[in-house]
Amino acid sequence: MKTWRCLGAAAIASTAVCILTACTTKVAPTDDEVAARITSYNHTPDYIHRFYVDGTWGGNSFAYGGGGKFVCCIAYPRTWHPGLTATVKWTTSSSDPNATGDAVQPHWHEAVVPIERYVEAGTLHVHFLPGGDVRLIVSSKAAGHPDYPGPSYPVKPADFHFEPSRHAVRLQEERVRAQAAGGARLQAEMRALESGASVQKVPSSDQPSEVKLPPPPVLPEDERRAPADNNTLKIRFARASSATVQARGGDVYYELQTTAGIRSATIATQTESAIHLEAGDYDFSGRQGFAFWSIDEGQGVHKLYRVFTFSRKRNDFVERHPHCGDAFLNLRVDAQRKQLISTFFENNVPKSCVTRLRPD
Repeated sequence: MKTWRCLGAAAIASTAVCILTACTTKVAPTDDEVAARITSYNHTPDYIHRFYVDGTWGGNSFAYGGGGKFVCCIAYPRTWHPGLTATVKWTTSSSDPNATGDAVQPHWHEAVVPIERYVEAGTLHVHFLPGGDVRLIVSSKAAGHPDYPGPSYPVKPADFHFEPSRHAVRLQEERVRAQAAGGARLQAEMRALESGASVQKVPSSDQPSEVKLPPPPVLPEDERRAPADNNTLKIRFARASSATVQARGGDVYYELQTTAGIRSATIATQTESAIHLEAGDYDFSGRQGFAFWSIDEGQGVHKLYRVFTFSRKRNDFVERHPHCGDAFLNLRVDAQRKQLISTFFENNVPKSCVTRLRPD
């Protein structure tokens, strides 16, 4: 007996925005239901282009990756009961950037999957396992947490790697040749100016005139200066409390030291973009927290933030969320009004979101 219900028809239509903001259009569940965000974990070597749970779009998932991104929303009963299932559809292809033929063609899969027993509300975690198996787990914890009831976070085999994309290599070689030819022409013109001779342009025989090369990417000055993927923050928010936060490849690791002892955790980001760390008093409690951001992998123009503040009740950092939408997009801190300002999308229209976080 399947009683899960999809929420937010506009969320399904706005897939481009969903990649960035995790689909912001929500419909309130009934009194007997709870609305859940969806996240995925890919335990296979294939690339998952997109997947759906009972018709609700869940995003994409890279090989041996997952977590960190959330899509809204699906409704499920507050109380688990036997026979609870959902239909999962997903499409895969090879992760090899140089694959050809059938390997690069998307292949659809479908399975009716039982919802594993849960005792509290949480995120719907979708685990794609080898052999076409899928597990659906509702939990407030994430894979890798000691109390998470499902599989561990995917581990990439040591021998899982591919040669660089030959297409990307060709483009880079063409760009280098064009830059070299341009440099040669510039040097010739400078010599001609210095000698008073007429300018003679150097022909570029190895660069066909009809080839139009894309310009190199131009990053804002602050992003060019910012260290990425290996930066470290040191936070001190009380006399005997401090933390070290590090970006390690595609993950963020922190070690927290308080009077109760030392604890550490790793936060999966599921991004291939550079990770940048920031410290700030995001709940305006006088205690420093941290955030990390990366450029979105969709349009490549937005900064996607995740924010963590220190909780005295839990004696640990906890992730905080905006009042509208499911992610802090282009976050700004308004210290004067004690509020966080971010962007969210409603029916593909960008709007401003004001969030006031209460200290925990």
